[in-house]
Amino acid sequence: MNNVGRLVAQASIFVGSVLAAGLGSAQFELPEIPAVDVLRGHGNWVYSAQFSRDGDRLITASRDNTARVWAYPSGETIAVMEGHEGWVYSAMFSADGTKVVTASRDGTARVWDADTGEELLVLTVIGANGRLPALNNAAFSPDGTRIVTSSFDSTARIWDAETGEEIAVLAGHGNLVWSAEFSLDGERIVTTSYDNTARIWDGFTGEELAVLQHDSLVSVAVFSPDGRVLATGSADATARLWNLETGEEIAVLRSHVEEVRAIAFAADGRRMATASNDTTGRVWNVTNGEISTIMIGLEEETPVLALSPDGSLVMLGSIDGAAMLWDTGTGRLLGALVGHSREVLSAVFSPDGTRLITTSADASVLIWDMTPF
Repeated sequence: MNNVGRLVAQASIFVGSVLAAGLGSAQFELPEIPAVDVLRGHGNWVYSAQFSRDGDRLITASRDNTARVWAYPSGETIAVMEGHEGWVYSAMFSADGTKVVTASRDGTARVWDADTGEELLVLTVIGANGRLPALNNAAFSPDGTRIVTSSFDSTARIWDAETGEEIAVLAGHGNLVWSAEFSLDGERIVTTSYDNTARIWDGFTGEELAVLQHDSLVSVAVFSPDGRVLATGSADATARLWNLETGEEIAVLRSHVEEVRAIAFAADGRRMATASNDTTGRVWNVTNGEISTIMIGLEEETPVLALSPDGSLVMLGSIDGAAMLWDTGTGRLLGALVGHSREVLSAVFSPDGTRLITTSADASVLIWDMTPF
């Protein structure tokens, strides 16, 4: 039995008006949910996974210096992106699914043909000291014409996705830039940084429009489905909601006691889930900032979160390899996702919500059937 196979009984208990998956006194066997398939091919940590918009393919990024495109649900390898000289931290499809952009520790982002794996462009970031800083992530604009990258040299950059020309340098952060993403309409870019801020920039010119202040490093920023609200999470143990257009702070969500590492919105935008280094998760009502569900049960830091498209299921993954699944409506702990032997690094639901994909430091990509839930 692994470290999540037997727990103190999980009972749905009420704490004020909050429904929590809490700790009771009886012992019982926590239901184990086995993976239905495993995708093997990477030779080292698999940092991330993303579905194509149509759900027919999956892209993964790995510490083995490659990215891979897989057919879904068959699991067949379609293409291997080889060429980076360092770990590949992120890999993302363009909106039309024809291209992939990767970001690497080698100081480059690269654009690839998603069907053949052919390298199309190399985007090289040269820092102020003349060195190539590691790139944390790279993403296409919604229309596929631009790419944004974030890097350890405290900058983000906008690139022309066809020519590879650098359009703008987003300078202003005082520490490494952890992430950079386009808004859903491509008009804005949001960056997160270890300088305790997230920043909003013009998505075309790179002009800084707003500084969103936290009290410690900002770990994550996520757009609401309607593109009007930005949610940020920080090592100050808060999540915050902001008006994307004005940069005005809408709400500060306080309940976690350690860093908020991951955030996800339900498709209707009315609920939002958070995961924290305090080993717990929360589901929040975005309208009033109230907590509807608290997820308790994991024993180590919990940096990975996935929320099903309809908001009914939430998965939390931990640095000890444990992963668990909850019903957000009842707060019921449904079971342990048993299969990874090392840290869970990412998780994503399929667009139709029927499958969950997890990646791990054990070099595996696991597929889980969500239809029974």
